[in-house]
Amino acid sequence: MGGADGFLFLRDLLVRLGGTSYRNSSEVTKKLRESGIISTDPDGTERLNGHQGAPRFRSLAAKPVTPSSDSFTLILRDIFRNHHIADKEAFSKGIARVYEGTGYPISEDKLFMSPEDAEKLDVKAGATVLVTSKAGSMEKGVALKQGLKSGVLEYVVFRERETALSLSEEPAKAISVTVRKV
Repeated sequence: MGGADGFLFLRDLLVRLGGTSYRNSSEVTKKLRESGIISTDPDGTERLNGHQGAPRFRSLAAKPVTPSSDSFTLILRDIFRNHHIADKEAFSKGIARVYEGTGYPISEDKLFMSPEDAEKLDVKAGATVLVTSKAGSMEKGVALKQGLKSGVLEYVVFRERETALSLSEEPAKAISVTVRKV
């Protein structure tokens, strides 16, 4: 996604996160210059300024999750498919290195649960569960993953970003949820 489509995507994402809605990329560049993020060298060349002390953006630190017997921590793992390397060897090798095992590389959204948690909930691989948070819910089939800590779910986001993002009112990598068999 590049050009105008890329700008529109990023603008809409910024607005969803509570930021300013810009009409075009020139407005963004102007704001970056005014903020000192982009500077102009004496020869007229523009460059991004390096990190200069305090962070320029508000930190979205993960809020502590207090587990209970019926709650889980849902960890979101987002895979962005870049058009520059999609369907090339680098793409498939890169994903395979991060997510090794049966069913990889990822080509769809997956919800992983530990076999121990699946047994407690009487859920088999492929069964649908209802995942509910304070902000929303989703139904998803379960894949079992050895080595996943009990009480933790892993959701690999590939295409259904809106579904995953609806589980939290603000950007988060860890979301407190409950899970039940459908």
